[in-house]
Amino acid sequence: NFGSSSRRSQFCAPRSATNSPDMFSEAMWRMQSMLRKNSMLLPGVLLLISSILVLHEHMTSDRLDLRTFLTLVLATMVPLAYIDSVISSRSDPTGLLVNFGGRVLLLHVCFLLLRFRLFWYPGVFYLNLQNVIGFFCGSAALLIGFLSLLTMKDVQYVAVIVAFAIVAAISTELVTWGLHLARNYRRELTLEILGTSSEYVEILAFVPAVWTVFITGRKDAAPMQVRPEQAKAAALAFFTFLMGFYFLEDVITAVFTIREDTVAAFAHVLHFLLLGDVSTFLVMHVFNPDKANMTVLQRMSDAFLGDCNV
Repeated sequence: NFGSSSRRSQFCAPRSATNSPDMFSEAMWRMQSMLRKNSMLLPGVLLLISSILVLHEHMTSDRLDLRTFLTLVLATMVPLAYIDSVISSRSDPTGLLVNFGGRVLLLHVCFLLLRFRLFWYPGVFYLNLQNVIGFFCGSAALLIGFLSLLTMKDVQYVAVIVAFAIVAAISTELVTWGLHLARNYRRELTLEILGTSSEYVEILAFVPAVWTVFITGRKDAAPMQVRPEQAKAAALAFFTFLMGFYFLEDVITAVFTIREDTVAAFAHVLHFLLLGDVSTFLVMHVFNPDKANMTVLQRMSDAFLGDCNV
């Protein structure tokens, strides 16, 4: 709800041929219709922009840290884009969330725990504070929303992903160490392995969601049996943690860095928009299934114009 009925009423004035709000209303509904027909439009545009940023920096910049960061952002956006484009076509999005939500949150807790290695580095107080807050909030979200839903199979599933990420990180850092051995490689190898592991787990954090959505592609797939109160608690915990944590991770960071690192700040915003669309769809589907097939623009238009007779 974006405001009181009195504030919404200004968008619901009687229709007239020269009424500019009416023209805006019709334009918004035409946009809604177009987006509804092509669910890949929004995630596709965001992915395209992110890809252009990565290619541009690889071709024009010698900043390895920025190129690595943009590649990481793009890698984390790919699974989100897939989920965003297809989940509204599934027969039971609520059941899917209940199925993969705990695994996704548990992977977030794992990569945030691995980020604690930053305590060994001076001058990163904000990052350490952000990671500590995220770790405890993620743990709380698991306890509040998914404690009764998580099974040993879920824990084993996450453990396999984390183990794979750590093995890949060890291999990456050992190869890097070997290539730089002749140039006096001075980085702390253990800390670098932990850092790379956290990045790999972060990239894989939404793989459980992708796999769950992929294997339930049939429209006639049997819905998962879950009590409404369980589904609502899980959806709220999932939505609140992801939006809260990535607001700190993406939006606040973008605000602080936009002047000195505009490209990185823009990448943060793109990531947050895509994540926000997925998270908002899922929580809306639990609490209001009738308005489930909506993207960000559709939801905004419906919130302001929902009471109008367009």
